[in-house]
Amino acid sequence: MRLGNKISSGVGNNTKHRIAEMSAGFFARYGIKGTTMELVSEELHISKRTIYEYFPDKTALLTESIRICIDNNLKEIRMKIVGSGCLQALMSTADLAYKLFAMPHPAFRRDAAKSREVRELLDTEYRKPLSGIVVGLLTQAKIEGLVVAGTDTAKVMELAEGLLLSSGEEPLDRRNMHEAFLYAVRICLTGICTENGRTKLETINNQEKQER
Repeated sequence: MRLGNKISSGVGNNTKHRIAEMSAGFFARYGIKGTTMELVSEELHISKRTIYEYFPDKTALLTESIRICIDNNLKEIRMKIVGSGCLQALMSTADLAYKLFAMPHPAFRRDAAKSREVRELLDTEYRKPLSGIVVGLLTQAKIEGLVVAGTDTAKVMELAEGLLLSSGEEPLDRRNMHEAFLYAVRICLTGICTENGRTKLETINNQEKQER
């Protein structure tokens, strides 16, 4: 998302959506505290009065901005995994989930951790649907004999969440952090795969290396 783009007046919900969508970039860059209605007004070249016509306060703007990012990410995940094998779909899901969480500046991460509203929104509208996708893929992988039958899918999801939430804490550049996260996910998958699953996972890994 490019910051500082001008937004022209539209009609109703279209204008509301565009303000919230573009404001997501400001929250990600400056954090929740650092993003004011004045800043949004200046960056988008629209009056504060126009913003307040659609959002009664900054919390409402923040909530809608996060919801749009979540919706876009989940749609992208669902489109990406259509027609993919279970293990490939799990890697793609991890990749796209990482990109959503890696986008915000550390200031946003710190502010979000202190906000009950943001935590509840992420849990209800992102974590639960994402967990449903992951558990569904793992269940199908068990049926196909790619993952050990006794694997506790809930524990796997907890581990994946831990990796995701801790990503970006180390002083590495973004590309290295991304690669390290996917490597960790691949190692975790290898640990629960059957021999057939490990073979498929290695094939996926080799294909990705060739594409890079």
